[in-house]
Amino acid sequence: MKDLAAIDFETANFERTNVCSAGMRSAIEKKLSTHVYRCA
Repeated sequence: MKDLAAIDFETANFERTNVCSAGMRSAIEKKLSTHVYRCA
């Protein structure tokens, strides 16, 4: 596997629709590339 992406969602409680932060990281050719993090 050469390329991959991971997405992570954090919720403030047990409701799936109540996202308080989200992050994403991707790797291309085994090198980390994109990193995005947002906190509400």
